[in-house]
Amino acid sequence: MLLLFYGWVRGEAAGFRIKDGARLSAVSILMITLCYGPLFWGMQYIDTGTAAVLEMSLTPIALLYFALLLREERLDVRRILAIMLGVSGLVVLFWPSMADGSGSKTGTFAGASLWGGLAVASAAFTYGYGSVLARPLLRSYPALLVAGITTLGVG
Repeated sequence: MLLLFYGWVRGEAAGFRIKDGARLSAVSILMITLCYGPLFWGMQYIDTGTAAVLEMSLTPIALLYFALLLREERLDVRRILAIMLGVSGLVVLFWPSMADGSGSKTGTFAGASLWGGLAVASAAFTYGYGSVLARPLLRSYPALLVAGITTLGVG
C-alpha cells in the first residue's frame, strides 16, 4: 500500500484496464508467491551463500530464456556463449557438493541439498518468467503502480 500511496503522491496513479488483470495476476503469482515460497523453503536445506550464488546466477539465464520464448529478445552468438559459460561455471561450482550430498545442512533428509538447490533454481525461473510477462505492463503503467499492485495482490 505504501508503494501505491507513494506513486499517488508523485502523480503516477492510474487505473488498470480490465484486460490487463490476468497478466497482472500472473505476474503477481510468479514474482512473489512462486518465487519466494520455493526460495525460502530451499534455503532451509542449502547454505545461504550457495542459494544466493545459485539464484543470482540463474536469474539472467531465466530472463533471457523467457524473453526469447515470448519474442521480447533475439538470440545472438554472444548471448549463447555467455549462457554456456555461466552454466558451465555453475556445474563446476555445484557438482561436487550436490553429487556427494555435502552441500546439505546438518540434520536434513537425504538429498536435501539437491531438492533445496532445485527449489532455489525454480525461484529464479519463476521470477524471470514473471519479469518478462511484466514488460508490457511497464510500457503502459508507471513502475510504482505495477510494483504496488503486484505486491498488494498477493500480500
